[in-house]
Amino acid sequence: MAYDRIRTSPTVIMSFFMKNSSSSALYRVKKGLWAAGIILASVLVGFNFILKKQEGQPTLHRKVPIPPAFLITTDGLTYGGDLRMGDLSGDGQADFLVYRAANSVDGGAVQPCFIGTFDQQGKVLWQKGEGGLQPNRPGPVAIFDIDADGKNEVITFFVEEGKAVTPQSMANVVVQILDGQTGRVKRQAGPPELTASEGQGANWVHQRILIANLRGKATPRDFIVKLGTKIIAFDDELNVHWTYQKAWDEYAHCPAYVPTVGDMDNDGRDEINGGYYVPNADGQPLWEKKLGKNMDAVVIDYWDDPQKKRAFCSGFGHVMDQEGNVVLNLSEQVVPHGQELRVAHFDGAVPGPQMMIRYNGHKTDMLLVGLNGKVIRKFKVNESPNNTGMDAIYWNGSNRPAHLYNGGILWSGQGKIAHKFSRLPAPRATCGRDGTTAFRPTWRATLGRRPCCTIPGTGTCSCRLPPLFYPSDLQNTSLVPASTMSGCWIK
Repeated sequence: MAYDRIRTSPTVIMSFFMKNSSSSALYRVKKGLWAAGIILASVLVGFNFILKKQEGQPTLHRKVPIPPAFLITTDGLTYGGDLRMGDLSGDGQADFLVYRAANSVDGGAVQPCFIGTFDQQGKVLWQKGEGGLQPNRPGPVAIFDIDADGKNEVITFFVEEGKAVTPQSMANVVVQILDGQTGRVKRQAGPPELTASEGQGANWVHQRILIANLRGKATPRDFIVKLGTKIIAFDDELNVHWTYQKAWDEYAHCPAYVPTVGDMDNDGRDEINGGYYVPNADGQPLWEKKLGKNMDAVVIDYWDDPQKKRAFCSGFGHVMDQEGNVVLNLSEQVVPHGQELRVAHFDGAVPGPQMMIRYNGHKTDMLLVGLNGKVIRKFKVNESPNNTGMDAIYWNGSNRPAHLYNGGILWSGQGKIAHKFSRLPAPRATCGRDGTTAFRPTWRATLGRRPCCTIPGTGTCSCRLPPLFYPSDLQNTSLVPASTMSGCWIK
């Protein structure tokens, strides 16, 4: 989140990439504060759209261009890279970081090879590395004051220049802590626990750096990353605390792609919720249970006890305590495919907290569940590519009910549209059959294929996505030979 201290009102920052583009935004709320996190990317010259709240309405504040030096053109397309934000310059304001990956292979890891940073005026702060492609999903890059020196660092995996890498292996990949102001490497390591890691497919590709407090410090000074079947825990000096491994790797029957952290036992140290397991701060499992399939979302938050956090697991809608006892199981009949799960107080007329679950896979179906385990209501939200990217936003303050963000729209807990993020260009993907190349947008995890609309008599077709949609998992638009396409498809 970027917070405007002068106006004392929150500003939401969205990344948007103009022209023949798709874009994405994933909003996150943290401890009831105003928040908006970003994991974004797409094609063609980029702008960051900054929106502010004005009399309850989101209003376009300004656009920040991505510096031309940070753009890269491949096969006629110019990319802006995946995006992070945080105070890098030390002035108390949010800055931006973009990065590119050494490859963009579906089923392969995102391996950063270029990082560039800039401020809200578009001024370059520093850059590191070269080349690379648009990441096909968010990767292992984070901004945080990991060494508690009062200044933010960049924690990242990185491919050193000239090193050969494969997206199925961490060989020749190092983990670095960079000075946030200069990009200087403060620490670097390539421990065998990292470099010997291999994998492929859905349980391998979602590699995120998660900041954690594993040692009970005054501020978090550790982080974890899940590499397929393995979790590695690092400290701020890049020593490996521990590794935890479980062989479950089958699609739809594996642990959460991206785990989460939180203190469940009030000892000042974080546990890790992986959906099928909860290791403690020392990497020892408190419980291991193969709960419902499609464990796509996990949360650690308060539920039935205001003094103890619980592990929320989207597969069949489970809430678990730290010993592995079932606090709530909504069942497969109620939650056949728990794609996303968020915990907040959405409906002020019903005691909270509550769970909002995208309960039917990659669809628009939502259900709101109360403390008693009863479904408060079901409703449908707007369509989005891949139908993911929802989150809880306390738009009216932490003492008021939260809204559900989904694809540029804020929904109330009553299942009604509260606000739309207007004045943003609708994402658009086009594909033309000119005998040489064509644009083909791809959506991860969307089953089957469906045609775009064909423009009669032109030999071209236009794929216009629903307006105001910026989901977190939309992949890049790619160029493919037109001769390989039997029509124009989104798959």
